[in-house]
Amino acid sequence: MSVPQFSTDKDRFVLALQEGLIALVPFVILWSILTLLSQGALYFGWEQYRIYSVITVLSKGLNRFISIAAILSLTYRFALRYDVERAQAMLLAISVFLSSRVLISLASHQKSNLLSLPYNIDLWQIGLSIASVFLLKALSPYLQLALQCEGTTTYSCQVLRHLYTFIASYVVLLSAWWVLYPVGGQITAAAAKLAAVLPGGLLLGLRTLAAQLLWFMGVHGAQMMNSLLGPVLRQREIFPNLSYMQFYRMFGLAGGSGMGLSLLIALYLNRRDRQGMHLARISTPFVIFNIDTLLVYCLPIVLNRFMWLPFVFGPLANITIAYGFLALFPVAFQPVSVHWMMPTFADAWIAGGGSLRPVLLQVFLVALNVAMYLPFVKKFANTRSGGYHRNRLSQNLALPESLQVHHGVVLQKVQREIIESNRRLDRIIGMLSPETLFVYYQPKINTRSKICMGFEALLRVKLPDEPLWGPFFLPDMENAGLAPTVDLWVCNQVHKHLQEWSDPNEVPNIGINLHPDTINDSETIERIVDLLVGYPIEFEVIERSFLEGTNTVRNLEYLKQRGFRIAIDDFGQGYSSYRFLSLVEVDTVKIDKSLIASLQHPKGKLIWEHMVAFYHGLGIQVVAEGVETEEQVQILSDIGVDVMQGFVFSGAVPLEKARTYRRPSQSRRSDLGMLSHPG
Repeated sequence: MSVPQFSTDKDRFVLALQEGLIALVPFVILWSILTLLSQGALYFGWEQYRIYSVITVLSKGLNRFISIAAILSLTYRFALRYDVERAQAMLLAISVFLSSRVLISLASHQKSNLLSLPYNIDLWQIGLSIASVFLLKALSPYLQLALQCEGTTTYSCQVLRHLYTFIASYVVLLSAWWVLYPVGGQITAAAAKLAAVLPGGLLLGLRTLAAQLLWFMGVHGAQMMNSLLGPVLRQREIFPNLSYMQFYRMFGLAGGSGMGLSLLIALYLNRRDRQGMHLARISTPFVIFNIDTLLVYCLPIVLNRFMWLPFVFGPLANITIAYGFLALFPVAFQPVSVHWMMPTFADAWIAGGGSLRPVLLQVFLVALNVAMYLPFVKKFANTRSGGYHRNRLSQNLALPESLQVHHGVVLQKVQREIIESNRRLDRIIGMLSPETLFVYYQPKINTRSKICMGFEALLRVKLPDEPLWGPFFLPDMENAGLAPTVDLWVCNQVHKHLQEWSDPNEVPNIGINLHPDTINDSETIERIVDLLVGYPIEFEVIERSFLEGTNTVRNLEYLKQRGFRIAIDDFGQGYSSYRFLSLVEVDTVKIDKSLIASLQHPKGKLIWEHMVAFYHGLGIQVVAEGVETEEQVQILSDIGVDVMQGFVFSGAVPLEKARTYRRPSQSRRSDLGMLSHPG
């Protein structure tokens, strides 16, 4: 049975879309630089120089290529996420797109701005990329050629198997475009007619809302809405000499779509977010000239549940406030055309003929939107920090305040996370609670008396409609620096269980595993000691603990001073070294279960005999893990191993069974419990 996956199709879809658009950022930066250089040369009157012509041609060339770049990037990411042959999916999407561009000249339908914008990221490019991947995946099981490719390394065989799938998908997608194209033309015509009769203010509000929502979905909202509505907002005047579109650009979108300048300032103000600060520095020269594509795609704004509210509704609030202000305090705007790349404040100064009123209005709106963005920026930044996940995990597991770690715990690991692991971790934490997470106990059997002399505390997970699982989520917790919080919760549960033990005079020895991060963190060790001091606890640490961190030896010595036993767990699993025996007074060595199989061979048995004799000579108890057969029990008894653990005696059992467990029954495997995935 496979480990349950903390991801859904929705997660994969969102991640693929975000990753595909983020991958475009270097391309967008290059295009933005060339555009700035071209406009700067034009502003300074250098258009007569050859370099201006070269830069302008390069800028326009990249702009014409942006649709193809978007299709390639998005198709690749979706194909990767949904396990579809990447090259075929990308070729299919590009083939359909280029074919649709050729067929436009033959189409007799009314022009469709929904399906014919060639130089932008619009609904057609995004939809085509996604449809290509899903169609290939859906048709592949039914249209594969019956070629015998097994055992061959010839890639052409694998490609030819999907020949019919590729051709059929091409026909289906191009046919779909041919059917949808006239529908898009009708929508475009209807939108233009509606725009001609709607009041300018209402039209501007609807246009603003639609454009922001399209941007939020990854579509170039401004170009999409301009193509749909036509020139009506550029032709109508909201105030004398000021068109609706100029009003919208100056006061609704200072610094680009979604008030990019305000978002940029909010990123700078949230100085603790290093990633946000780095993005802000890169984006600054472009946002100054109203190019905010980097912020939209790289932060990202696209499908970001934390940023949609200020991004979508901030511009709506701006145009409402700006209209009221200019109606109460009129400004004599000049009949000048201000380029869309003119920096904020300079555009208002020029359009206002040197009046300070429109400039001060922009200052107020930028400040207002900074205040709107800042709490959302901080909240989003917190979700990428170890503190956010650590606090949320502590709350979900109902850890008391006295046991919560407040200082940084290996936070450098969090910085290595990518979007995917961050989302998966978020879902994992959301599913963990005292109702789903349990501590079970695996008996430790005295080899000579065959009586249970203690237990090892082990984590188990029980999700709705799922069997009992081992702690499969621990690698994600470790990568996020959250292992100490999990260890604290286990220690707290063991403390509760020992307090509830049926006979206080017979409280058993309990082994608790501590992660290397936990051992290295002195604050966490102090909390564990305060919680469990006085109980017969043996902390099990892996050999890797001695290779990581600077506080490990000191904290282990502190545990020994406070009366706890120390065991080296999983000895022989890859970090075997005798150096730690001279650093810490070890009580127990637990031989890893991977060495159990060697007992059947003479050399392996000899190695076991020497290991046991060596540790006994040092006064160290030897525990054999993973014992599964009676034959292994007998051999280990003859060798002189002190304690055994394994399924031959019992798997991990809940507290109720552990309380009454004393001696393994004759039918030992009946005590295995409900574990489906030991871990």
